[in-house]
Amino acid sequence: LTADGAFQVTWVSFERYVDYWGTWSTGASAAFSLVRTGGNAAPVGFDGEGRWALDGGRLTLTELFFGTSGPGEPACGHVFAR
Repeated sequence: LTADGAFQVTWVSFERYVDYWGTWSTGASAAFSLVRTGGNAAPVGFDGEGRWALDGGRLTLTELFFGTSGPGEPACGHVFAR
């Protein structure tokens, strides 16, 4: 996630390769949205609508799913910390 509203997802980090990318935005009542705008690989099961929370320097995204590079189960949340 970048400050200008862009995001990138990479399944396996290799040099500068990115699997897909897009834009993110927030809305009322902690709504969070990811919109894919391109990519080298389409994620399976992608769901870009969810919620966000910030607590103690940790960003938690819930009710959304970045998808998988193949068969997989949706995760219940994603936590980003410095």
